[in-house]
Amino acid sequence: MRISAVLKGVQPSLGCTEPGAIALACALARRAVGGEVQRISVVCDPNVFKNALAVAVPGTSGLCGIPIAAALGALAGDPDLRLEVLTPVEADDVRRAQQLVTGGRVDCRVDRGYRGIHIEATIQTVSGTGRAVIEGTHTGVTEITANRDPVAFPGWAARLKDDATPPDFLVGRSLQDVLALADDLSSSEKEFLLRGVRMNQAAGRMGITECPGMGYGANRARLMEDGVLAGDAAGRATALAAAASDARMSGLKVSIMASGNSGNQGIAGTIPVAEVAWELGADEDSLARALATSHLVAALIRSHTGDLSALCGAYAAAAPGAAAGIIRLLDGDEAAIARAISILVGNVSGVICDGAKAGCAVKVGTAAGLAVRTAYLAVRGVGVAGTDGIVASTPEESMRNLGRLAQAMQRTDEAILKIMAGKQDLVVGTG
Repeated sequence: MRISAVLKGVQPSLGCTEPGAIALACALARRAVGGEVQRISVVCDPNVFKNALAVAVPGTSGLCGIPIAAALGALAGDPDLRLEVLTPVEADDVRRAQQLVTGGRVDCRVDRGYRGIHIEATIQTVSGTGRAVIEGTHTGVTEITANRDPVAFPGWAARLKDDATPPDFLVGRSLQDVLALADDLSSSEKEFLLRGVRMNQAAGRMGITECPGMGYGANRARLMEDGVLAGDAAGRATALAAAASDARMSGLKVSIMASGNSGNQGIAGTIPVAEVAWELGADEDSLARALATSHLVAALIRSHTGDLSALCGAYAAAAPGAAAGIIRLLDGDEAAIARAISILVGNVSGVICDGAKAGCAVKVGTAAGLAVRTAYLAVRGVGVAGTDGIVASTPEESMRNLGRLAQAMQRTDEAILKIMAGKQDLVVGTG
């Protein structure tokens, strides 16, 4: 089994992946039917709705929300680019999209009956009605129709649908199983992983230079330069990861490599690994193996918690993944990785996800720095006992407990969504 078949959610993304997935569904529906767009309707599950509600859409000078993402996807999106669907957007496209939104021709609602990722996009044009459905993952296309007649999927979507790897492939796998996958990388997989971390580092450098969003990463970098904050690997990882999140969440047109279809998890799961690799002088093969470990361990955790939940994925999945990758750079063993997982599950397992927004940079940066510190402590033999809280005697059981926690926090998720929607005078419907 190649890791590329397991890690389908490791892919380039422009902007936050939830509005990106909404734009993708709208672009697919519009392409199916053709013609001038007249009306747009989007229905999505609560977690996609939560993460797309208040985050800036790339290329719009800071415009936020589902309606603008949907309109841009329908008017100018290129569905062949998947989660980089909004790359072609230009200023005139933004103007036309705003006209659709302000004219009341874009309807977006949440259906609380759905658990898991679900997006339905219906586009009415002068040529009829196009419809596209995405389920399960951010690029999991399950239906495209034009005037109710089925339309062939794009090549990439057809390949994903026909992939023999079941979506729950990692469920029940052991930590040892996924570490073995990271030891068996093809040359193309190595280059893909290295290209991904370079993309994320470039986004971080842009965030430091331009100081977008809340400027959390850029200001941390300035404080390191001034000697106020430590400029060690953990400090550098915090600043660069936060700056990358600042850049993408504020709507800059910069692509990053996602993990589990989450851009912020991709950032938090790769940048700290690369910072430690640089400090150690590790070669590219070692870095690629460490990055594979990070993505795989995070994916193993998400097989229990789900891709989207009330838990912040940067802490619940990406930080343990990054810590595992760093431990491999430090020549630590599986037992050290298990200790790192116990530390992080026992430390930050209850951090909530309150939607995608500029403030995510704080969480992403903190998770990145925490991964570095945790890895070094775990290699020294530090761990949380299996008798403590939700931490268990094995990493696999700790992950299962994390999944149980995520499931139990569904009411927390509903409360978060109501608070967020209330800020924008939106009604959260039941279906």
